[in-house]
Amino acid sequence: MRAGQLRHRVTIKSNTANANDPDPDYTNLHVGIPAGITETSGGETYRGRQLEAHVKAVIETRYLDDVDEDCQVVGTSYPYVGKTWGVTAAKIVRRGSNPVALELECTT
Repeated sequence: MRAGQLRHRVTIKSNTANANDPDPDYTNLHVGIPAGITETSGGETYRGRQLEAHVKAVIETRYLDDVDEDCQVVGTSYPYVGKTWGVTAAKIVRRGSNPVALELECTT
């Protein structure tokens, strides 16, 4: 992965709450790491009687072994400052047998 593709900065937060706790508690896991952010689609859906907007994004970073579906990604550079995504899938990109990158599929 070329460094020029990672033009944004993000903070990855990990959920430290118990599995039975209804309110998640996120703490910083990786701060200010380089990432490439591509917003792939967006839309609006009705849930009950409320209209909910959502945006899907793919966030690429260097390989991090402790990031999974319980994490959140928060943008820390323009134009994504303060934007929060929930990770729905974490895919490892390999070169040969070595992990080199991580693709995070996320939604807002």
